[in-house]
Amino acid sequence: MKRKIIFTLGILISFFGLFLFFLGIGMVFDVNAKAAEAGLPIAVFSFSFITIGGLMLYWAQNESKKDVQIQLVVSTVKTYRRISMEKLSGLTSLAPVQLRKIIGRAINRQLLAGYFDRGSDEFYTGESEKQKSPHKFCAVCGAPLGRVYYEGETIRCEHCGAVM
Repeated sequence: MKRKIIFTLGILISFFGLFLFFLGIGMVFDVNAKAAEAGLPIAVFSFSFITIGGLMLYWAQNESKKDVQIQLVVSTVKTYRRISMEKLSGLTSLAPVQLRKIIGRAINRQLLAGYFDRGSDEFYTGESEKQKSPHKFCAVCGAPLGRVYYEGETIRCEHCGAVM
């Protein structure tokens, strides 16, 4: 909503600036000397409105692109319980650094719940916390499992190769 209001104001301010510009240029060619003298400063001053309106339009367009990126990342992440930044980068064509910022924005807007695992560079959704496998150690050799596993995933020990 805020973006739409700023976009609309940007258009209005830009058109007002263009109106002042053409008014000032028209006044420059007026036969009245006073009006002709005031025309050039009005035309130059109009660029401040055009610039402000253009910046508002640029900001609104940029925010719109960010919203599209956030929706793309959120919809992709929600289809996985956990996803590595590399895989997410491949699916969305966005850099991992950019993805972390986008996921942070999505979490702030409460569009997504979850957390990052710095060790594996993966993002876990909030729903995945309820589906954790109780296995933390290998049932055969007793070695600690190198990562968190979830219900339905095949657990393979990195040390002895046993499947649980």
